[in-house]
Amino acid sequence: MQAAVIFELSAPGVKRSALETPTNTEIFPTTGDISNSTGTFSIGNYTVTGGASIGGGGAPFDSRNMLSISNGGAVSIVFNAGIGTSNYLGFYWGGGDAANAIDLYDSSNTLVGTFSTSTLMSQPGINAYREPSYWNQPFAYVNMTLSNSTFSRIVFRQTGIGGFEIQNVTVGTFTFVPGTVTPTSVPGGTGLAALAIGAAGLRGRRRSRN
Repeated sequence: MQAAVIFELSAPGVKRSALETPTNTEIFPTTGDISNSTGTFSIGNYTVTGGASIGGGGAPFDSRNMLSISNGGAVSIVFNAGIGTSNYLGFYWGGGDAANAIDLYDSSNTLVGTFSTSTLMSQPGINAYREPSYWNQPFAYVNMTLSNSTFSRIVFRQTGIGGFEIQNVTVGTFTFVPGTVTPTSVPGGTGLAALAIGAAGLRGRRRSRN
């Protein structure tokens, strides 16, 4: 059976996951340059290729620190064993630009999906997430769930000019409700897309909301 990665944007203005706890959310407490390095976040081990740093947040971002990835950089996070049994993954996506990309891996370390800013920008109602004070770029909390497996790793990549700013990465577990694609504990926003990943690549389908 194909793994299905399901996306939902929390309501505009929401910057943290409804599943956040003190032990399952990375808030990047230590600032500094982490380019071309390896180390440990609270949710797992990381490997950085190219340029990346951790700095302070603030409006229109969340007040917490953020991970920033520069042109050509990538940050891979392998989740801790206990957290790695989770089928939910969320992060605050600030100032999204066309060069942001994400790779998602399941429990067998198989790539189950790659998506870019265009994936999220195609969602209905996305204009409600644009921030006029920040070049009209979108700010949204992205909730991702994986059916038929669990997440083991995520890779954040910046494939061109600009930067990829990430905050409040949360890994958790929820139970699918029959007949729905949305975890009951994740706040509803706008725009649902279920992405079925197979050998042929990414295939998108949109579910109407009740």
